[in-house]
Amino acid sequence: MFSDQGQGTWPLERTRKMLWVRLSSNRKACRIRAMFDTGAERCVFPSNMEEILFSDCSKGKIVELTGIGGSVKAVARVVTVEVFSDDQMESLICVEKVRVFFVREKEFRLALLGVVGFMDKFQWALNYPSKVLVAK
Repeated sequence: MFSDQGQGTWPLERTRKMLWVRLSSNRKACRIRAMFDTGAERCVFPSNMEEILFSDCSKGKIVELTGIGGSVKAVARVVTVEVFSDDQMESLICVEKVRVFFVREKEFRLALLGVVGFMDKFQWALNYPSKVLVAK
């Protein structure tokens, strides 16, 4: 049985889990609260995060991402993703060289942690009775 003690353990907030994430690249870093989204194929972040991390935001091949909310134009970048404890004091898990997507629409403010490149690196357990999310 998968225990509630893991490499990373976070309390659940109802049925949705928001995690503190630090993205880093080019010796720059930024933090954001991102939704742990098992329905998202990819990790997706707003464009202002790309502007902090990369000086060449005008470059990059634009792709169209399609999901339940429709489609958006985005650019892929490779970053390191660290997920912190809820008090933001301790980095609990880290994945280097994650291909994430930065949405070009300025109104897009969601940050999603998806399956490919991030969730698929760990064994995850959502324990609703105990109200915890665990990564091993």
